[in-house]
Amino acid sequence: MGEHPYLCEACNRAFSKKGSLITHQHIHSGQSRFVCDICNKAFSQRSSLIRQRLHSGERPYVCDVCNNAYSDKSNLVKHKRIHSRERPYSCEVCNKVWDTAGLWNDSRSKARMFLFISSVIQLLRVVA
Repeated sequence: MGEHPYLCEACNRAFSKKGSLITHQHIHSGQSRFVCDICNKAFSQRSSLIRQRLHSGERPYVCDVCNNAYSDKSNLVKHKRIHSRERPYSCEVCNKVWDTAGLWNDSRSKARMFLFISSVIQLLRVVA
């Protein structure tokens, strides 16, 4: 996994590009500039509005192993990791691996907190 130096302060999600972080932060700011003409659901990113296929029921992305179908290609990619057992996300602290970025980010946050608390305890022992 490459470097992800740009961290969202609201949810601790990490990004490799500053622009990706800025785009992501619209989720937390409540800025929803793109509105569906059918249901009036608002999205912070145009790509999310375009990918929405809820109204048509269209599911063009089909798993070649089990025939599960998805309306969004990224969901198919995540699903296929079940079959391949691919775990592309690993924690640099505890070396656990995950198939989704969300679980990986949760672990990284917990691992950083654990290291911080451990260092404070160590420091208190030295001082005492």
